[in-house]
Amino acid sequence: MRFKLFLEKFDGNSEKALIDVATEYKDRTDIFVHLSDLEKIGIYPMSDFNTPVGVYTYPIKFVYETLTAGDDLPFADDRFHFHVLKANSNIKVWNLDDRYNSKHFDTDLEKLIKFNQENGSDATKEELQRIIEDSSTKAIKKSPSGIMWYILKESATMFNKHKSGAQNKRVYSNTPTLLWNYLIRVVLGYDLVNDTKGYGIIHPSEPLQAFFTSSRGYERIILGDHSASSIPERIGNALKNGKYDTIPDDYKTDEQLVRVVKQVNPYYIKYIENPSDAVIKAAVSVNPKVIKYVIEPTEEVQIIAVKQDPAVIDIIDGPTERVLKLAGK
Repeated sequence: MRFKLFLEKFDGNSEKALIDVATEYKDRTDIFVHLSDLEKIGIYPMSDFNTPVGVYTYPIKFVYETLTAGDDLPFADDRFHFHVLKANSNIKVWNLDDRYNSKHFDTDLEKLIKFNQENGSDATKEELQRIIEDSSTKAIKKSPSGIMWYILKESATMFNKHKSGAQNKRVYSNTPTLLWNYLIRVVLGYDLVNDTKGYGIIHPSEPLQAFFTSSRGYERIILGDHSASSIPERIGNALKNGKYDTIPDDYKTDEQLVRVVKQVNPYYIKYIENPSDAVIKAAVSVNPKVIKYVIEPTEEVQIIAVKQDPAVIDIIDGPTERVLKLAGK
């Protein structure tokens, strides 16, 4: 299996805040929100999370209810952009609730067993049988969907473990999270996995969420800032966490960085690569002590700092004679 990396650039930017978009679409069951630092959206095969690779989202109603209650979204709420996705009408949806019954379970299990018989090995056949036998007791959620989720997760790890003996080494050699996606998307045929009842089957830390298994499951209808009013805080968090490179270029402007050091924290000047004179002046004007993080500050910047606190003369890199005199040295 060669998983196609899909990154789509989108021109339909929106000036609306996420809460306004959520209010507009809150009654739509086919609308979802994906949060990201990127203006592009797609499947990233090299995932660090213990979940199938996919485009992860929140149902729009959940976004509306969360934001109007004054709460943050459980995960990725600090990302710079929000993408509003409309599920395509012709897709197959796996609803992880009572709509997925024992009949669906039996059909999917039959597909999985057949796939392994045709592509695996004697070892994977034996191991799959053990996983199925253990599933009713080891699955976190004791429901048809919860048990199937457990079987798929364990199978993906097991298939990868026994890849050397598999008939189809190309598929079985993929990482467990890619294999997990493949089993859901290709073997069972699902385009969207939906835990809208909040059972926590996809992940217990985010009980209510959904994900698309590929780009064919959705159409992006809106790209927006998340949100304009909190951009300085988001830039500040990225700086503090050593993620300067993840900040979009549009947010590395003097205007935005001045807002960060003035409104969030002047000490964030030390995380900014090659800050401009305007950004340095803004930071020093808020707290003159941050001048110690400025390499060879201009005389004008030195004067701004010393006028506020003469004691900072001792931490200035290369003070000029004029500044020394101003500080009483």
